[in-house]
Amino acid sequence: MTRSCHICLLDDSPITALTPLLDPAIPSDRVIFAIHAHQQGAVARLKAMLAPRGITVSSWLLPGTLKTAELIDSYHALVDREISRNNDEQLFFNASCGPRHHVLAAYEVARAYQLHCYVIEPELDELCWLYPEEKTNANLADRLKLKDFFTATDCHIKSIANEGLVEKNIRDLGTLWLSRASEIANALGQLNWLAASARDRQL
Repeated sequence: MTRSCHICLLDDSPITALTPLLDPAIPSDRVIFAIHAHQQGAVARLKAMLAPRGITVSSWLLPGTLKTAELIDSYHALVDREISRNNDEQLFFNASCGPRHHVLAAYEVARAYQLHCYVIEPELDELCWLYPEEKTNANLADRLKLKDFFTATDCHIKSIANEGLVEKNIRDLGTLWLSRASEIANALGQLNWLAASARDRQL
């Protein structure tokens, strides 16, 4: 059976990087996160979440530059390495995350190698294929649990007073989030979207 590997960038909202890896509709044996040095902590958190699910996580360190040619060279080196090491493996490129100039540079390389490319549309909860064009888009399964969301976004519930009283817990959690609003605004936006759009209410 052909193994599969996803190549993905990271940004402040890793949810669109995670959801296709957890979806049964698309094979996911490995993922390579193309990152900058300051994102290594995020990769460690994602590895702790994905490894128990049988997904191998590694990273590729990108050059600290905005020069398109250097970025393209780095992505070429990554794909060349993966093809030479695992030429029987299906490579996918997730174009959903990362700074725009990085995504465009990586997409150009992915298309040069005819890698299967997709993007996640979070408002539609859908995986949309960019290449090959004839592949059918797929609705994503609701596999991301609340604890996974907290892990991915580096949020923690430090304490809950009067455990067992739902109303008090919600107030305490709200107070904690409010005190860190400037730090976790993006994460709260994603959590709000997940809660509003989830079909499985057993988060």
